[in-house]
Amino acid sequence: MKITKHILGIIFLLLSLSVWAQDLSDINKSKPFKMSGNISLGSFLYNANGIDARQQPYGYSLGANLNFNIYGVSVPFYASFNEQGSAFQHPFNRYGISPRYKWAKAHIGWRSMSMSQFSLSNTTFLGVGLELTPNKLRFGIMYGKLKQSAAMQNINYDRPQFERKAMAVKIGYGTRKSYIDFIVFKAKDDTTSLAAPDSILNELPANENFVLGIKNQITMLKDKLIFSFDASFSAFSHDIRYSDIQVFEETKYDWTKVIYNPNISSSFNYAGETSLTYRQSLFSIGGKYRRVMPDFKTLGSEYILSDLEAITVNPSVNLLKGKAVLSGSVGTQRNNLDGSRTSTNQRMISSINLSLNPSPYYGIMFGYSNYTFQQQVVIDSLYNDSMVVNQLSQNYNVVPRLTLMKDNYVHNLILTVNYQVLNDQNDVTADLQSNTMLLGNLMYSITLKKMALSLRAGATYFNFKSGLINIDRMGVNIGASKKFLKNKLRTSATISFNKQDETYSNSTFFTSNIGLNYQVFKKTSIGLQFYFNNINSTRRTYSEQRVQFRVSQGF
Repeated sequence: MKITKHILGIIFLLLSLSVWAQDLSDINKSKPFKMSGNISLGSFLYNANGIDARQQPYGYSLGANLNFNIYGVSVPFYASFNEQGSAFQHPFNRYGISPRYKWAKAHIGWRSMSMSQFSLSNTTFLGVGLELTPNKLRFGIMYGKLKQSAAMQNINYDRPQFERKAMAVKIGYGTRKSYIDFIVFKAKDDTTSLAAPDSILNELPANENFVLGIKNQITMLKDKLIFSFDASFSAFSHDIRYSDIQVFEETKYDWTKVIYNPNISSSFNYAGETSLTYRQSLFSIGGKYRRVMPDFKTLGSEYILSDLEAITVNPSVNLLKGKAVLSGSVGTQRNNLDGSRTSTNQRMISSINLSLNPSPYYGIMFGYSNYTFQQQVVIDSLYNDSMVVNQLSQNYNVVPRLTLMKDNYVHNLILTVNYQVLNDQNDVTADLQSNTMLLGNLMYSITLKKMALSLRAGATYFNFKSGLINIDRMGVNIGASKKFLKNKLRTSATISFNKQDETYSNSTFFTSNIGLNYQVFKKTSIGLQFYFNNINSTRRTYSEQRVQFRVSQGF
């Protein structure tokens, strides 16, 4: 608790110094207070026929997205509240502010910060943070909760969980183009934060994580050559309640347990990525190497794919004075970096894209990618028996576009066609694994400026074939939007119909949406939306209706 108070005190002291250390000679010329943004209040009614309701029959929401400017200090504020049915005693509320003044920025409440992709990477926390960038100094610090404790009866969480606290510090030097940062991240679950039976508590993992990271970028040759490096070492305990590991015999090193206390559930891994890119006006070429060891984890990132090594090269060239761009990529990926798996996957990755834009009014894009997937599965290690899986995935796409513009109207026509083939090279599994997929989408729209009217229509086709399944889906959709009463009243409507034939069932989908929005005053508006969908299939038939009302006040 004392540590928390000290951290909060340091953050607010640094924030105060950063604000008042500025040149305030022009403060009298600035408006003392300005506010922008909006506040909205909404409610909805919901009904379902033929299925169990997927929402409450009634609900409301209140949201605020505001920015306060006080003598040049920007203080953004966001808050949202919503309620569903009888769950009034458990509202889901989040709010926070991030005031900024020149090179100082603070975070208070529900916020997110990013220091590197392998340490703290835009994970939402409830707490405080500070970022300072005077001259070439790069400093950041945060402290807060990554998770709140939740009991089984809490409707906002799928399962019970411990409270998780975290702290991160970044110290660096440089500019936006060339810099070096050192990062320390620590997170730990609090096993005393949740009151529940032992049978439940013992099933919940209590994690602890300590990460050391370094992030570097160097820009050379007048911004033509860019080198980047990002790596982290992570110590991760899957459950802090396991028996400790005695790292140091002497008691004088016991202070290290405050930083991280390893036990028999702990693992130590690293992850890194480096790239080198050379750019000129007519061409560019870059290479990237990424390696994430098995079981690498950081509690500061929502998800990182581990057990991966990837090498890619990405060339690009501009032709016809920039009207044509040819780019591509080639590389390899593999897993089982430590040899602990019974199977090893290897992939060859290659792609090429051509974009032709002879005119702002028409153009076309071609793309092709080729992915080779190889896997060797060990069946019996005693007799050295194994099975090889070899699959080839190819992807073709073409996207032509056309735009016609006149003083009174604008026509847009775009076609998207995508074709994928998965070819299993193994004779044993080819009939089950091989498949093809075709997707086509045609969209047309016209805008009549004088009439303040927009019309659009589209058609889609989808087909998937494999040894066991055949899916055919066709659909059409139309929509329109129109402004009335000197553009104060905006109306919109969309209707879509889809028919799907599968190997064992058939279905039809009908959806409609009607929206009205009226601007009562310059920054005050009210909106009404009607939504209806109906699904009729050989398995079941049901429909849903939803009406939503919203009032918005801008500033």
